[in-house]
Amino acid sequence: RWRYARSFYFQSGNDPMELARTTRAVGGVCLVLLGLLAFFYGRWIGGNSVGLISALLITFLPDSLAHGAVAYNDLMLALAFLGAIWVLDLAVTKGSKKRWGVLAGVVVALALGVKFSALALFPVAAVLFALEHLAGDGSKQPQTGDPSRPEQALWRSTLAKAGLATLGVYLTTVVLYDGDFQLLRLIEGLKITVEHALVGHEAPAYLFGATQDNGFWFYFPVAFLVKSPVALQ
Repeated sequence: RWRYARSFYFQSGNDPMELARTTRAVGGVCLVLLGLLAFFYGRWIGGNSVGLISALLITFLPDSLAHGAVAYNDLMLALAFLGAIWVLDLAVTKGSKKRWGVLAGVVVALALGVKFSALALFPVAAVLFALEHLAGDGSKQPQTGDPSRPEQALWRSTLAKAGLATLGVYLTTVVLYDGDFQLLRLIEGLKITVEHALVGHEAPAYLFGATQDNGFWFYFPVAFLVKSPVALQ
């Protein structure tokens, strides 16, 4: 990939500075969109004040500011991930409106198209569905089935939307992979990703003055506590 990048930037008649400017601009646009999305999602949850606080926290997070100036897909993933969470939230709270299940599947597939880290959306969806069932808010019960048995109706609606979401993920992924109905390239990519995650980068990890070939299980919790602002925590 380094040979390809060198050829693309410096050996194909392209202007490397123009390429750098235009591709970095995409990161800046994604940062603005992420802030707007955080505001509107927060406002949907708790009003304008919640939306404003959410937008400020996520926009001025050092990671967001840093990635807003580089041509990479992590900020795009954050944008797609948050959008997918909102649509999933709508899917579990909109009762019998099955179309939200389809839309959730489409958005989750698009997030996966940005980066395989979006696989974390599947356990997030499971948690959202579980919380909705545990809440038992009668005002959100679907208006389908026997009204005297709202829990059964809720489960039927949940299973129907989960099935539609799965279909949405599959069909959107087929489109993203140019009609690969067997999803062979997706499976191969996932295989490579899992193998890389098991092996890690080909360098020892460093933490608290120590190095270890296989890394530290508590590395990321420590990194989160040390490197993210107190306001976000």
